[in-house]
Amino acid sequence: MRNRRLVSFVLLLLLVGAGLYQYRKYRVAPELLFDAVSVQTLDGKTFNLQNNTGKPRIIKFFATWCIDCRKELPKLVKLKLEFEKRKIDLILLSDEDLSTLEPFAQFEELQYPLYKLPKPFKAYGIHTLPTTYVMDGKGKMVDTFTGSKTIDSDQLDAWFQNK
Repeated sequence: MRNRRLVSFVLLLLLVGAGLYQYRKYRVAPELLFDAVSVQTLDGKTFNLQNNTGKPRIIKFFATWCIDCRKELPKLVKLKLEFEKRKIDLILLSDEDLSTLEPFAQFEELQYPLYKLPKPFKAYGIHTLPTTYVMDGKGKMVDTFTGSKTIDSDQLDAWFQNK
């Protein structure tokens, strides 16, 4: 009887641990203040993410080694004209070294700005890539999600129509 209780207790601990791991891994950091984040451009200059342009933004935490991130690139390239027409900024953020990001951007012929974060992803509460934040022109969070999500004209309408 005692062994049965011990096994049940250990299984319960494992289930709780697995649940906490999944929650932490797939949740989106709730209060990420982009205005307080300064990043580096690929040529080494400092850029503040403060949204003083008044334009809507889609900010993606991205890595060159992330398969889902790389799968999204062709879809985002197809949306470039749509983003320009709607005056939406797409920003890619990575914690990788500039020596990795610069050749990657050239090889992929990236059409969006790619910036280096000063700290690792985990310092911002990012545990899953890609992680995406969607903000309206006033800096208000419209949506957040982890993993791949299809972004198309209908999705852009849902996020930014009448905003």
